[in-house]
This record gives sequence, structure tokens and C-alpha cells, in this order.
Amino acid sequence: MDTLLAQLADDTNDTFYTVDPRWITRNAQQFSGCFPGTVLYAMKANPLEQVLEALSQGGINHFDVASLAEVQTVHNTLPNAVQYLMNPVKSRHCLHEAYYRYGVRSFVLDSEEELSKLRDVLPERDSTISLFVRYAPSESTAVYDLRGKFGASPVLATQLVHQVASSTDWSLGLSFHVGSQAIEDGPWLAALNDADAIVRDTAEHVRHLDIGGGFPGNYLNSIGNTPDLVGRVCDHIQTSPTLKDLNLICEAGRGLVYGGMSLFARVLSRREQSVFCGAGIFGGLLSAQQWLQFPARVWRDGTPYTGAAENTFNIFGPTCDSMDRLAFPYSLSSDIRESDWLEFQSTGAYSVSLRTPFNGFYADRIISLPS
Repeated sequence: MDTLLAQLADDTNDTFYTVDPRWITRNAQQFSGCFPGTVLYAMKANPLEQVLEALSQGGINHFDVASLAEVQTVHNTLPNAVQYLMNPVKSRHCLHEAYYRYGVRSFVLDSEEELSKLRDVLPERDSTISLFVRYAPSESTAVYDLRGKFGASPVLATQLVHQVASSTDWSLGLSFHVGSQAIEDGPWLAALNDADAIVRDTAEHVRHLDIGGGFPGNYLNSIGNTPDLVGRVCDHIQTSPTLKDLNLICEAGRGLVYGGMSLFARVLSRREQSVFCGAGIFGGLLSAQQWLQFPARVWRDGTPYTGAAENTFNIFGPTCDSMDRLAFPYSLSSDIRESDWLEFQSTGAYSVSLRTPFNGFYADRIISLPS
């Protein structure tokens, strides 16, 4: 806490993050306790070393990675972690290094082109390799619909399973992703019905089922109940004779870490009902320009401030770009002023990983709260 107070009093810096390892560890334990399978952490949500270590303390030691850089980050931070390279499009160099140098044995594809690449680079008779065929869900109600880029049709997915089974010794799985910040179970259940059909059409070649990510965080305008959601989805799996005995996997990102960080931004100017602060959409708050409204509060003189009635404000970041504005108005103390601080809470997911140094503004200070 002394470090936090010192940072709030520092006149030379206008932004910083705090990390709460205890929250991340506790949440990881709770998530693992309600999911009856292997929980992968999606590295893209937040790749900070402190976050990975806190997740490991909470029992998360399997990681969903998409690039060689993410493979290296996990390996350097947690050398004994198990990694899954779950990007449907990978370079040959990335595949070679992941397999031969870093020991990655789980991969994904959604096309015949990628299968050809995998067969060129990886040994076809290595039975320790697991290959997941990703198919596109038929529906999505997630805040971020991820179906536009990846995912084979169920028909193509079935064909790919047969091709892999007939030409390699790789262990086969299915995967799908309903999107990010998914509140409702309907898309999962529809995707599971597709999985059921694919498994029945592939002569029992499929041994693994990866239900992807999308597990929600809690924000002012989007509130999820992850334990309840996981329970309903997994109950559906257990009612399916075709799916219930498969090895179950998920790729949780946001749902594991969203509440584990805050982004503090100094108030640089107050103009009537507009507040200009040290962080904006280019500096860690991109999600707030698009879909999400982060919980926020004012700090003054080193403590949270609630000394005046609230009013509604538009919030702008520090850059010269007029796009640098949060999408939703915020209710803040009506006497908010220059040199106050805004704490944007629940920025543990897709904030650090999406910040940029645009216009020379960059949130590069990170304070770990006592564990």
C-alpha cells in the first residue's frame, strides 16, 4: 500500500497499474473448482509474469498460446507448464520451434491447408501429439463474436478428423469458441450439439473436447455468473452419451483475471462535463471504447474520494486523437478536478495486452499489491 500511495503522489507519472495476485490466485482456484476438466489460461488476456505466477499458485499450469513469443513467455516464467498452441494459423517456423525446442504437443487447425503444414513439420507417428479440429459455432450472443475469422463448418470438421485419423497417430479433439464475454449458455449448448454430431460421424476417433473461452467478467454494463454458466454447460455435456467421456478442456482468459488489476489515470483537466485523464483507448482502455464499461472511482489525497454528489461525465484519454474517448458516460464525484486520480477497476483482461505507446503515452508502471 505504501508503494501505491507513493505512486499517487508522484507528479511525474500520469498512469500506472496495480496487480492483486491474491485475487487472481483465489479466482483461479474457484474457477478450477467448478470446471470438471483441464483449465487452460488464454495468454492473450494478460501475459504479465506476475499474473502467470499468481495463476500457477491457484493451480493453473496449462496455457493456451498463439505465437512463439507467448510460448517463450510461458516457458521462461513457468518452465514446467504445459502449453497448447491453439492458433488455427501458424507459421512453419513457429510450429518447428514450439515442438522441437519447447516441447509443445497440442495444436489446432480448421483447414486442409493447415493440416498439410502440420504434416510437413510435425512427425506423423508421434502419438503424444494432440490435434484439435476447430469448428465454428452456429450462433453467438457474446459481446465479442469471434466466428468471423476461424472455424471450419461441421462438414469440413468431420472430413478433417477422418483425414488426420487415417494418416497420423495423433490424438484427436474438437474445439470451438463462442466469443468473448459470453453471458448466456445457448451458444455453448448449440455448439455442443454440433460436437455430438461430429463425434458420431467420425467413428470414435475424437478423444478430447475443448469448449473454448468466453467466460465473462463483471462490468457495469455486462455482468456474468461464471460458476452457474459453467455448471449448465458441463451438465449438458454429462447428459450426452457421445460427449460425456471425452477429455474436457477450456480456454479461460477474461474469466480468470478480469478483476485482478486496476488502471490508475491522473485527471489532467476538467472542462464542464468532460474529464481528460492519463489513460484512454490507446493506453489500456480499448474495450471501454467499444463495448464494456469498467467500474471506476475517484481518488484524492491518497484515498478513494466520495465527498460530493455524483454527476455524469464524458471521459477522454490524453492523446491528440478525437477517437480517444470512452464510449459510455461515467458517474463521478461532481467536484472532480485536476490532479485527482481515476481508478478503472476490473482491467485485468485485455488492457495490458492491448495498450500502445501512441502519441508518447504509455502505461508502463505496474505495482504488485501485497500477497
